Amino acid sequence: MNKLRKVFNKRKVMSWVLSFACLSGLGVLTGAAAEPDIVLFDDGRFAQGVQIAGIDASGKLPAEVRDAVATMGDELVKTTMLGVQFPDYLEELPLSQFGVQADVDSTIRNAMLIGRQGSITERQQAVQATQQNPQNIAIGYTFDEATVREKVLAYCQTIPRDAVTESVKFDPSLPERFVFSDPRKGFIPDEEAFVNTMLEALRTGNIAAIPAQGQQVQSDGTETVSSGTRENTKLICKYETKVSGSANRRYNVAKGSSMINGTILQPGETFSTNDCLGPRIAGKGWKAAPVIEGGTYTDDLGGGICQVSSTLFNAVIRADLEIVEWRHHSWPSSYVPIGTDATISTGGPDFKFKNNTDWPIYLVSIYDENTKTLSMEVWGRPLPNGMTIELESKRTAVIPAPAPVTVTDPKKVRSARNGQSCVVTRIYKDASGKVIKQDTLEKHTYRAFAAYVLATPTPVPTPTPVTPTAPPTQPTQAPTQAPTSTPKPTAVPTQAPTTAPDGQ
Repeated sequence: MNKLRKVFNKRKVMSWVLSFACLSGLGVLTGAAAEPDIVLFDDGRFAQGVQIAGIDASGKLPAEVRDAVATMGDELVKTTMLGVQFPDYLEELPLSQFGVQADVDSTIRNAMLIGRQGSITERQQAVQATQQNPQNIAIGYTFDEATVREKVLAYCQTIPRDAVTESVKFDPSLPERFVFSDPRKGFIPDEEAFVNTMLEALRTGNIAAIPAQGQQVQSDGTETVSSGTRENTKLICKYETKVSGSANRRYNVAKGSSMINGTILQPGETFSTNDCLGPRIAGKGWKAAPVIEGGTYTDDLGGGICQVSSTLFNAVIRADLEIVEWRHHSWPSSYVPIGTDATISTGGPDFKFKNNTDWPIYLVSIYDENTKTLSMEVWGRPLPNGMTIELESKRTAVIPAPAPVTVTDPKKVRSARNGQSCVVTRIYKDASGKVIKQDTLEKHTYRAFAAYVLATPTPVPTPTPVTPTAPPTQPTQAPTQAPTSTPKPTAVPTQAPTTAPDGQ
């Protein structure tokens, strides 16, 4: 194993505590003035003020900090970059890619040397200085030459021999979302020289820009021409909504969001929300939460998923993409402005849009449970000249609910709901915020719903009892029977119409 540098010797390292004793008896016997001797005791702990990569080790035993130092060391070899300098670019790679490991044991021994080297006076001074000004010991690294050789040879196989153009890798988990690769000429590595140069750089610690060993491939220069990837991979729009409701509803929103996240839509392709999410049925991991059905709310699998489609709609329309299919709920949604909701349902309404640009469209969809926020980002070709698109929603009318409807099924009882009309205006603004143009995106009326009230049963009249009379002594002429009138038919209550589900 090789180390970056030797930072400790091989003698046993001890922590000294000083105690003074005056041997007066010896002075009496010799007749000379007694001089104090110093007796040194070792408690095996770090000196006060000692830190290792920012970890406070003051007064602790090595075993008490070893795990923390090892964890920090593992993170450092993953995040510390080794640079390989090619003729036309610098490639940075993590140390861990070449089998380099944190040298935890040597680092701890190096920290233990503080206050333990030199004369007694020098040790005392070192301890006092560290107490006043804490000393931070950096974590070194170690490596095995055979492992490094294997890793470097594997890396050499990944070096492009031919010229490559500008490229992009989409990773929505990154804050910047994308990793771009610049155009590069081809390079043929001298593998043995490459290995030796890398080993020497690791021995000396000069790893910032290790010269690549080999020969650059001559080309026709086409790799220096920009493909336009960077210029056409920009954030076009980001739209957010607040998520409320039950834990099941929030779960469905998070699940749907994660299924959309990372979608890449090539030029000319159409995105279907229903196809992306799949059917919201049993066995697919969806939970029951409120959906709109029959003019009221009822629990069903996937409830809340329309907030995902509605948030996506608001981002897509501001990115100026082509809307292929879009339908509203039975009534306005609370999480988006009136007229900008987009309902979807398994086997029913869908929200679809088309990539009408010449470049890929990238979707980033993230739900944050801590802030209860759902965000949608649309990346791709930016709108021309810094233009932006905004929507303005206005309620234009309220439609009174119809007269109540009588029902006999208690399960169908519901409250009345007024209808509403609205208009949504799309506004185009230039980079300075000045309105360039505007048009009417949508005029829509959410219908009114009558209340369903339970019919009250008609009471049945109780018959009046008849008292019997004695038979007459004289024959009595039978009375003429009055004609029986035909009873009027009872009116049948108006029945509520059956309404199909309109979305989730």
